[in-house]
Amino acid sequence: MSNSAVITTPKNFICDGIGVFIRWNGGRDSVEGFLKYCELKGYPSPEQHEDGWKGLIKVLTNFFEGRDMCVDILSELCIDCLEHGVYIIENWQIVGRAFHASEQTGYKLIDMLILIDSCMPEKERITNLILELEASIEDSDSSKSSEFGVTEKFDEESDSTMPNEFEDVEEYYYENEKISDKVISFFKKPLLKVLQFHLITTLKIKNLL
Repeated sequence: MSNSAVITTPKNFICDGIGVFIRWNGGRDSVEGFLKYCELKGYPSPEQHEDGWKGLIKVLTNFFEGRDMCVDILSELCIDCLEHGVYIIENWQIVGRAFHASEQTGYKLIDMLILIDSCMPEKERITNLILELEASIEDSDSSKSSEFGVTEKFDEESDSTMPNEFEDVEEYYYENEKISDKVISFFKKPLLKVLQFHLITTLKIKNLL
């Protein structure tokens, strides 16, 4: 059992190009969080520049602690057998979907961003940007409520427990706690071994650098 998905671009989807496989957190709410985080970090989108793939891979690698993900051409990723199918992205937005059924929308964007940020190296976190985004969303929601004469009731109790989707992620990294911006050579070496449909494979990054 997994919660898998693949992220790719329009061109790659048509031409059997690169896709990023994630075994967990493949729901739309999680994927939108990963993409929004990359946007807030200022990474170029993958269809614009190869550095976009590097940024996305780094965010995912830190989040999944170096496991449960890989990069390969789409034909090697069994994209028609994934729980959440394929996300086709452009400008860090989901612009298309393939091989999926229903969409998962259980997690709030801000909660996902905070969780993703906590997995990044401390010096590379963007906590202030996330707080600014949260404030702007609250202001927008407040304006809409006032416009329609609706008073929104917020739950003051925050859930500090980790969602079930993250319970299978091991507590500690196998080596270093974080992967920083400086470790560019990381993407040139097959260091990650991932579980992909019950097979142990070596991380392959083709035509990425």
